[in-house]
Amino acid sequence: RRLRDRRIPRAATLSPASSPWQCLYDSGNEQALVTATGLDHAAFSRLLSEFEPLYREYTVDRYTGDIRPRKARGGGRPRLLNAAGCLGLTLMWTRTRGAEWHLAIVFGTTGTPTSFWIRFGRRILVSVLRKLPEGAICLPTEAELEEYVAAIAARHRHLGTERVWGAMDGLKLLLQRSGDYLTQNMYYNGWTCDHYVTNLFLFAPDGTIALRVTNCPGAVHDSTIAGLGNVYEKVFDLYERYGVKIVVDSAFASESNDSLIKSAQSTAGASNTREAAILLEATSMRQSSEWGMHSLQGTFPRLKDRFVYEERGDRKLMLEMVARLYNFRTRRLGYKSDTECVHAMA
Repeated sequence: RRLRDRRIPRAATLSPASSPWQCLYDSGNEQALVTATGLDHAAFSRLLSEFEPLYREYTVDRYTGDIRPRKARGGGRPRLLNAAGCLGLTLMWTRTRGAEWHLAIVFGTTGTPTSFWIRFGRRILVSVLRKLPEGAICLPTEAELEEYVAAIAARHRHLGTERVWGAMDGLKLLLQRSGDYLTQNMYYNGWTCDHYVTNLFLFAPDGTIALRVTNCPGAVHDSTIAGLGNVYEKVFDLYERYGVKIVVDSAFASESNDSLIKSAQSTAGASNTREAAILLEATSMRQSSEWGMHSLQGTFPRLKDRFVYEERGDRKLMLEMVARLYNFRTRRLGYKSDTECVHAMA
């Protein structure tokens, strides 16, 4: 019976102080840390400086699993996993897929504590990223808009005259079926015959996410999400103030919104040569949002796993954490961004 228990006991693991993670972290090798966590040592230390105080102040309740302040009095078992280990575990969890037992081996923990520390680390990390400017998800300033417009205009002449600054698209992520029929129906997509969480992301040419609407039921259309999330209103406000537009696909309603340019697979509906050129360039430009979605899921493969259905708010928190962490990584590491992709488009 014990042989069939799918857990790895403490006796079979190293201590966190001598774990593979600690060896990797202490080595100072940038390539190894970027592969494991997605961040180099400078970016990791930036997060750790804000993460560690909260890690020391709060803890996970061993009986309920809730996050609570640590008791002022001493006593109790000392933590074997330090703040760097907890942050590394949380980041590495986003960079992997499947069960968590392999992370327990890497970090020198056992199954249940590993789940607790991942849940604990997610909440601290979101709190930290909300405070850091590198993790902000916000509309660009006027100066940034002009930079984005110039980057797109350098490659797409007609979109430059339309002052396009970004591209928006929806992303569906797999979700576990709920046991309740009405709840299950909200997340069911009849076109693909599966259950999803629908999300909406507006990408700027520098690779960052400028707007997001996440954790919506899969049965809701992208255009409806944009309306309910006030995305149309925010984009139109930029259009009225600065005359800038964004590119969307055919899923979005653009007939009554001058701030949107809808891409098309065919130029048959164009009334003149200029409109046809705009349609073709918009289709090419909208590909940058597809690259953004691919980059988001490629950076955080955990998004490709099917989400467990729950109503505690973990899914909402996870999606916010990933979006902010994506922006943090983009701004800190400066890896290949959509600006370079825009210039590389044929």
